[in-house]
Amino acid sequence: MKRLIILVLFLAAMSLSLPAQAQESVAFRYGLISYDEVLTSMPEYAQMETDLAALKEQYDAEMNASAEEFNAKYEAFLNDNAGYAPSILRKRQAELEDMLRRNEAFRDEATRLLAQAKEEMLAAARAKLDAAIEEIACEYSLAFVLNTDSDAVPYMNAKTAYDITAAAKSMVCK
Repeated sequence: MKRLIILVLFLAAMSLSLPAQAQESVAFRYGLISYDEVLTSMPEYAQMETDLAALKEQYDAEMNASAEEFNAKYEAFLNDNAGYAPSILRKRQAELEDMLRRNEAFRDEATRLLAQAKEEMLAAARAKLDAAIEEIACEYSLAFVLNTDSDAVPYMNAKTAYDITAAAKSMVCK
């Protein structure tokens, strides 16, 4: 969104600096792309989803094992607490509370690590796509390329715009 605002300001500044007769003859050519459509069609994206699913399974298995261990200890605590001294009960209760805190911390860390892994994996795919967009824009002499996802561009003049989605797909999905 920042890029779009900067681009609009740049174009406005350029139009103010042009003579009146030159403004009429200048037609900025621009490109359109569905960034998400191209990104999700890339082989790197499919591999990323597979890798993230495998990583999530590992974290889920560890969290389930920890939860089972906690549940077993908690059940034993509930069943055996009648015969123990108060100090032993407090010790076991503190152990359960500590185990619960560690399990919650691990779950939070796993969530953070999964999000970080996703961003790192997406970075390479995005860099490849961005390079392809730049190459196509240079090839077609486009002043800029707009992302049509999320209703970012409610109107486009089809006579002056080039939809480069298909070209980008063919370039990055080789």
